[in-house]
Amino acid sequence: AWVQNPLPILFKQKLAAYLARFCPSPYCLVVHSCALHALGLKGDEILALLQRCAPREAAHLEGPLKVLASHPGPLKSWPAPEVEEAILQCAAAVYLDLPHISNYRTELHRSLGPALYPNLLALLAYVRTRHYWVEAHPGIAPAADRLVHEHLGGMTQEAPMLGQFLNE
Repeated sequence: AWVQNPLPILFKQKLAAYLARFCPSPYCLVVHSCALHALGLKGDEILALLQRCAPREAAHLEGPLKVLASHPGPLKSWPAPEVEEAILQCAAAVYLDLPHISNYRTELHRSLGPALYPNLLALLAYVRTRHYWVEAHPGIAPAADRLVHEHLGGMTQEAPMLGQFLNE
């Protein structure tokens, strides 16, 4: 679901960090943020990703659905940032099991195609399982992770508000 998943690693980490907002433990949020920093994202870019409005209602997804609908599918190569963002938002809606979820699933399937869509679903299942695992192990601390040791300080120096966000 993660290692052999052909979705781009940067997209997988963005989606995992974004969805970590819905994990009851800060572990996933901190670790995936540090992983994004290791992949080259700056602290302010990570903060902007984490602060995006969660798609809680169908109205929040009208724009992303229009973007996907205007893009020919299935993907032949990974899309431009606007389309990637639409995929991320619709995937979050699937993860959150929002009403009218079949619309998001249908458009994601059409856009990603039969080769990548199952990989997206596997990734979402992995993220959910990881959140449950972290919740079941409340003693796990981000400070024990290598990525956190290597990236948290630099990342929060670049963007002090990110440090505040992660602490809250």
